[in-house]
Amino acid sequence: MAPRTSLTLALGAACALLVAGCSSPSPADTSATSESAAQPTSESIPQDGSPCADPNTFCVGLVVESGTVDDGSLNEAAFEGVRDAAIATDAVVTYLESTDEDPYAANIDYLALSGYDVVVTTGVDVPQVTIDAAVAHPDTRFIGISQNMADGPANATGLLFADDEAGSFTEELTGLIVEMHAGAAP
Repeated sequence: MAPRTSLTLALGAACALLVAGCSSPSPADTSATSESAAQPTSESIPQDGSPCADPNTFCVGLVVESGTVDDGSLNEAAFEGVRDAAIATDAVVTYLESTDEDPYAANIDYLALSGYDVVVTTGVDVPQVTIDAAVAHPDTRFIGISQNMADGPANATGLLFADDEAGSFTEELTGLIVEMHAGAAP
């Protein structure tokens, strides 16, 4: 199997694991076939009532740094990869759209504190925010799209690709999440 195909399968597996692991008790909770944006606040961080707290529920969350999940760019491709992994693994999935770096970090923490198994982040200029979240939440797996995680902790994986490959990474993300769901990916 070619390295690109292996990475694609791994990414899909990881996304699937993330999606199947948990769900948030907020109105943003979604199934593998529907999505909505959550509106996290400090008061809405779930405690014991989160479906994602159940170890038998696989939850995957996506946090975009800026833009929307239907912007025709990296965010949309990441959303499609997470959505496809959710379908493949019957995971709970949600997404959060950030307006600047401060809400971005808060959105990442919100999903980790809510018990999401995998948190996928987008944002070329903010890999350190994802690495910091991975250090703070060692039981959550993080996938940074277009983020170099070479010096990050073991629970952080970066997906890097050339500009002309941006549209094809969706399958890789799906495969990685599916692998994470199966317990085969870091």
